[in-house]
Amino acid sequence: MRRLLHILLILVVLITSRNAMAQSYVFAQLTGTPLNTNGWNLQGNAYLGNTGSNTGNGELILTNPVNFQSGSVFYNVPINLAQCSKWIAEFQFRIAEGSAADGLAFCYLDVPPVGFVAGGGLGIPATANGLKVGIDTWLNCGTDAVPKIELRWGNGYDECNGQPTKNNNDGSLSFIRNGQYHTCKIEYDKGNITVSINGVQRVTGFQTFNFLGYFGFTASTGGSTDRHSIKDVRIYTEMPPSEAGTNAAICNNSSVQIGAANNPAYQYSWSPAVGLSSTNSANPTVTLSNTGTSTVVQKYYLRTEFANLPGCGSTDSVLVTVYPQPKASFTATNNGCIGNPVFFMNTATAHDRNIAQWLWDFGDNTTAAGSLPSKAYMVPGDYTIQQKIISTDGCVDSSTQTVRVSAVPIPNFRVAGASCVGDSIQLEDDSFIPIGNIERWIWDYGNRRDTVTSSINPKVLFNTSGPKAVTLFVETNTGCMSSFPLPIEVGEFPVVDFSLPEVCLTDAFAFFKNNSTIPGGNLSGIQWQWQFGDGNALPGQNTATTLDGQHKYSAVGNYQVQLLASSGVGCKDSLTQTLTVNGDNPVAVFDVMNKNNPQCSNLPVIIQNKSTVNFGSITKVVVYWNWPSATDTTIDETPSFDKLYTHQYASFNTPASQDVVIRFVAYSGDVCVNETTQTLTLFATPLISFETIPGICVDAIPRLIVQASEQTGALGTGVYAGLGIDDAGLFSPDITGAGIHMLRYTFTSDAGCRDSATQQITVWPRPTAAFSVLNPTCVNQSVLFSNASTPNANQLQQWQWNFGDGNSTITNTGSIVSHVYQQTGTIAAQLIVVTDSGCVSLPATSSFQIHAVPLVDFDLPVVCMPAGVAAFTNKSTIADGSAAQFAYSWNFGLPNAVSTLKDPVYNYPSVGTYAVKLKVTSKDGCSDSLTKSLTEVYPQPMANFAVTPTGVCLGESITFEDQSNPLTQTITSWIWQFGDGNSSNLASPVHTYTSAGSFVAKLYYITDKGCVSDTAERVPIIHPYPVVNAGPDLFVLEGGQATIAATATGSSNYVYRWSPVTDLNNPNTLQPVTKPTVDRTYVLTVTGAGGCSSSDDVFVKVLLAPVIPNVFSPNGDGINDVWNIRYLNSYIGASVKVFDRYGKMIFESIGYNTPWDGKKAGKELPVGVYYYIIDPKNGRKAMSGSVTILR
Repeated sequence: MRRLLHILLILVVLITSRNAMAQSYVFAQLTGTPLNTNGWNLQGNAYLGNTGSNTGNGELILTNPVNFQSGSVFYNVPINLAQCSKWIAEFQFRIAEGSAADGLAFCYLDVPPVGFVAGGGLGIPATANGLKVGIDTWLNCGTDAVPKIELRWGNGYDECNGQPTKNNNDGSLSFIRNGQYHTCKIEYDKGNITVSINGVQRVTGFQTFNFLGYFGFTASTGGSTDRHSIKDVRIYTEMPPSEAGTNAAICNNSSVQIGAANNPAYQYSWSPAVGLSSTNSANPTVTLSNTGTSTVVQKYYLRTEFANLPGCGSTDSVLVTVYPQPKASFTATNNGCIGNPVFFMNTATAHDRNIAQWLWDFGDNTTAAGSLPSKAYMVPGDYTIQQKIISTDGCVDSSTQTVRVSAVPIPNFRVAGASCVGDSIQLEDDSFIPIGNIERWIWDYGNRRDTVTSSINPKVLFNTSGPKAVTLFVETNTGCMSSFPLPIEVGEFPVVDFSLPEVCLTDAFAFFKNNSTIPGGNLSGIQWQWQFGDGNALPGQNTATTLDGQHKYSAVGNYQVQLLASSGVGCKDSLTQTLTVNGDNPVAVFDVMNKNNPQCSNLPVIIQNKSTVNFGSITKVVVYWNWPSATDTTIDETPSFDKLYTHQYASFNTPASQDVVIRFVAYSGDVCVNETTQTLTLFATPLISFETIPGICVDAIPRLIVQASEQTGALGTGVYAGLGIDDAGLFSPDITGAGIHMLRYTFTSDAGCRDSATQQITVWPRPTAAFSVLNPTCVNQSVLFSNASTPNANQLQQWQWNFGDGNSTITNTGSIVSHVYQQTGTIAAQLIVVTDSGCVSLPATSSFQIHAVPLVDFDLPVVCMPAGVAAFTNKSTIADGSAAQFAYSWNFGLPNAVSTLKDPVYNYPSVGTYAVKLKVTSKDGCSDSLTKSLTEVYPQPMANFAVTPTGVCLGESITFEDQSNPLTQTITSWIWQFGDGNSSNLASPVHTYTSAGSFVAKLYYITDKGCVSDTAERVPIIHPYPVVNAGPDLFVLEGGQATIAATATGSSNYVYRWSPVTDLNNPNTLQPVTKPTVDRTYVLTVTGAGGCSSSDDVFVKVLLAPVIPNVFSPNGDGINDVWNIRYLNSYIGASVKVFDRYGKMIFESIGYNTPWDGKKAGKELPVGVYYYIIDPKNGRKAMSGSVTILR
């Protein structure tokens, strides 16, 4: 029996646990510090923040205490209450800090709010359908006292629609705005709705919602204000938990199991189906591939429902990460030679992951690890290399390659022939290999590289001289390579050159000068070979190997002379030239050119060579121009027949003529020479003087030029030439025009010799008269004329002004000229200017208008301090009616106190007398001004008042008495502002405040001068009545004790008094401890500042231990017909569960107001033993046992 009872109890616990788990699934929550808003949508003014002295952003502020704010927060996962028909919402809320409006609501809506909700009560949209549990703090209809708890459903929100409401008429909800957080619990069970606050049921109702909707909160402030905030939100639903499992990671084409253990009471649905072994298993296997280069994350969603109650299910998700397949890859770098290392370069990749290991197999039973290994093979052959990589995630891949090695070849080569710059150099290959074959030859010439696959003897060409590093690389079929460098000296080609002598037959020798060069300039080591081309020479005398050559020729004629040069590296060059051996009998002859014309001393003398020789040519000519003097001499080493020679003798003016002797010498060799002479008469040259010519105006009459003359008295004729002048020298400036002109005078002597000279003449232009009339041009005011004339040449000297009104003047400066016109109208003024050269301009004329001048006037204002506002009124006019286009310039009598407005306003800083000046300018720039004295500037009158009394309790009146001093003025109106939004215009009003606090009361007034006084302030204090809550009724176990959770808000420095004092540890503290012996009601009186008091009471219930009978007889005899458990009905929320011997629950009750009658569903149970579990709660432990039914 005891074992059976134990089994039954276990079954009871299992059943109870399963039901509890199913009914406490957390569908959504808004908890933590800071608040975790994942999955929630914040709208309008909602934000994370803190209230009071809290920190950490653990609260969600729906609205701030600002007019016309709204905010909301809704969970973004919908739920269908037609299927999920049971749920509980628990949260904490706070409404405070403002003027009690509007409130907040917990909602289940078909469409959540978006943004700011204009005009919606509690922030609920006017068209939103669903459940609204409102905590309303502002009364809009009826006489219900606020705060109120409201149940509303249907579209929108209507405070006054008559649906279930709990008002504050009894004061039981006054605590809601005490600045503290309060706990709210909302229970929904198939349409039954219960709302509890701070553990006390406040309102109930019934309404079903058979649609898909969203849970959330709304709040608004409306025309008044409050800060609305929430925290610690949890929404429980009757649905099974979904356990998708922990996130997993796999390699390409690998598998992993997700989910959790199967529960036969549940049904499962996974999505998407990709890679899943099953979509309706509790824990399916996932197999996924990833052939890309990036990690792939697949998200799976699990929905879990009760098998016998489908439709209401929870969801969960899990992430499966699939790493990309790593790619093994490497390169092998080696020279193909045995004994040398092969370097392996890792090129493998794990893509967006990391490689943890590299494992190598070198194909000769050796291995290594690491990303960059090397291996030296000692035996020729082919080797297969394997690389295996393992990523940090455990994913694997491998790759293989073949490496080939061979023996080392031996390269060699030599140079065959000369090595000259710019010429092909022959190279010969002598390479070999002990074992194997050479398959590639690489010739490296320093500036290029040639690769061939057969042994050749290449030619190479270098464009620069000097040592060259030529290297031969030879390579086997395995890539094994070795090299042989050979330095080659590349020489420059010599450049052969020599000069031919000028010889005649009687000269002793012909000497040949070697002028050969070589780049770099070093001729050492060069071998020379001369061939003189003389067939008549004796054996051995026709050649030479010296640097320079010489040879004696025995006959006149032309000979072929050759010079050959060869460098040390075989670079050669040669040159052949023709040598002429001239005859030995030259004849000197020359002619004087133009000898029939007079030879004037200022012209050159020209002679022509006519010399000859019996063979060959004249090799040199020497001309002595003033023999026997040798100072004026011309030597020509390259003469030719008919060649001309020119000489300029010193020009002379006296005497009339002079004779000179010219000696002409001709050579055909060093010793073969002949000469001749001629006498030549030179005539004197005239001497011209041309003095400076004075300038002339372009409009002047013609002038005779007399500044040119011949200075020596020579006989002859002189003429003038140039633009605007005739032969006799008459110059006409009107022909040339203004500018600088060149004149020439030429004199020809009777002997035919001539001289000429030039001189400039300047023709001055007319000056240009120009002027401007400066604006403004106003009647009876000086009009200014600004000269802009230009002389064009020289300087202006005179200005002739004609003002166009019969007045004129002449000035000697170009400064501004002024003139006063007596009438308005159109004027034409004129100006003529004259330069210091006497040149006169054409007249310049300008037409302009003489304009009217404004007549200035304005009105002075009355000014009041401290604003000092002075509003000036302009009254200026003008004769032409253009006052609308005036420009104004005001000066208010203080530094920088100016304005350009027509009717300006200026703020004077202090009382005083001020000179106000107005300058008015017309549209044409004409202006006038007027100054007036401002004397009516009044000081600010002073406001003062008394408050009686200065402090009262809320609801009592205060008298405000005016005590102001208006100085020299009279008060005409009073303006009172009491600091609570109310005002008055009485001289001494009485006011009653409707809320507690410190208020700043203000007074200012207006005088008969329109002056506004300063503002006086006083601070009356309105003491609040304490807001007292004696706390929730207490249930205390017999013999136990409890703290009374009273609260008091609204003021400070409280005095507490409890009555009666029986069973209290301290009757003068806010939250005393009671140890009750009997049920009792306590009254708390709290007195705050100003002596203002409030009271509240609390009931303390003593919970006696339940007395549980172990048998009863429900036989209808009226005796012991029910299972009467004494005192259990006083335990709020106590639960009673009874099971039969099979563990099946046959009775359950929450609370025990109606005792069990031994029946199940109205039918009598059989006689027997039944098992119970009783949980009184309220601090008392659960009790279990058995009870027997007898009949």
